[in-house]
Amino acid sequence: MQDFIDEQLPINDLFTENLSLCLQSYDKKKVVIRCDSEDVFLNPYGFAHGGFLYTIGHIAARNMALVCLQRHMQVVQSTCQYLDRVTCAPITAEAKLLSIYHAAVVCEAKVMDGKGNVCFLQTLILQDTTNDGVTLRFPKKYEGQKGSKYAATGLMAGGQKISFDDICHIGSPYADKEGIHVSTDLYSDTSSDRGYVHQGVLFTMCDNCAAACVAMIQKKRPVTVSAAIHYLAPAIKGPITATGKLLRAGNKLTYYDIIVKDGTGRPCAKTQFIMNCTDWPPQVNGLLKKMGF
Repeated sequence: MQDFIDEQLPINDLFTENLSLCLQSYDKKKVVIRCDSEDVFLNPYGFAHGGFLYTIGHIAARNMALVCLQRHMQVVQSTCQYLDRVTCAPITAEAKLLSIYHAAVVCEAKVMDGKGNVCFLQTLILQDTTNDGVTLRFPKKYEGQKGSKYAATGLMAGGQKISFDDICHIGSPYADKEGIHVSTDLYSDTSSDRGYVHQGVLFTMCDNCAAACVAMIQKKRPVTVSAAIHYLAPAIKGPITATGKLLRAGNKLTYYDIIVKDGTGRPCAKTQFIMNCTDWPPQVNGLLKKMGF
């Protein structure tokens, strides 16, 4: 096993750099990475964004494959469970090898808050890919709105100025006859080491879309319970759009199907979300009405 003497992650693309992640420890079967900055992982409510919890586990799994197995691998499927909210840094993610196959591995990732509580669990399947030294395919820089799109709505907690989906450059949700949508485009600072849009960004789009479906269709406050994602193809052309459709609404749990397509119309990812639906606080209901929800 190769030695890594500093805290820099072996797979350290532009998106990962923006998240201020570092390698905390490793051995023959596991890798632990850490995020010390609360500025990069919060959602508008003031605790860790579900998309960030997925993303740090995802990044830990890919680095585990390279550090422990010397294999360049991509995630092709992942299931995850949200156990508790994360409110304090540092956040750590531990990826542990479970099974090895000829061209794929299975690993488990758990994400812990600053007190050591396990708040998020993932099981990931990774597949071998070539390390072809690709160059950045999308050199375009983000030139949109600075700061959070939520700041003017009063939904941001405690003077917070930015949320994780702002870092992912994910736009506000909108609706048409096809369903509820959220979109992004191809930017250099949300690209992976493969030169495509980072898979964590694609998942975060789906998470935002599922939450928007609950808020816009059911007029409820969304809380993600669990999710599963299948990566089908890289996004090669913008805009990239996630579209959500209601599968079943129960008394408290609601089931949504989310599909991500790139600008060519090709499906890039498919997800299923189970959401817990609760009532909004009265003061938030008024703000949501002003926003058109």
